[in-house]
Amino acid sequence: MIAIDYLQLMSDRCSPKTKDQDLGMITHSLKELAMELGISVIALLQLKCKRGEQIDNIGFPRLSDFPEINQIERDADVICFIDRPLLHKSGWELKDYEDIKNKAKLIFMKHPLGTRTVEMRFCHEYCRFETLSKNAPRSPRRQ
Repeated sequence: MIAIDYLQLMSDRCSPKTKDQDLGMITHSLKELAMELGISVIALLQLKCKRGEQIDNIGFPRLSDFPEINQIERDADVICFIDRPLLHKSGWELKDYEDIKNKAKLIFMKHPLGTRTVEMRFCHEYCRFETLSKNAPRSPRRQ
């Protein structure tokens, strides 16, 4: 497996192009590399939704809300977003904070089995995500 943290920092310096074309060439090359070596490639991106606060109205963004992802979507087998309500809720009170501070969703926007959402818990102490199933182990508390 190859993991790339922050795909936008990579560039194809061979010929000048737009950033979207550059990312498209890189993702295409990564897809070819994965197929040639028989491995998985995970690439992380940070995207800004053009609709901003409208995300709250539908619960999560759509792929069409990210114009720069078109080239990436063509090559990716799976595309998923991590949504943490705490990061885009405004005007919340302390009781709301306690309710949403550890909530997260893993939203599969492109997947061979279709789109779906997985409820997660974000553990601040360890900067990790856990499933919310009843049998899932809980994080140990710091002393």
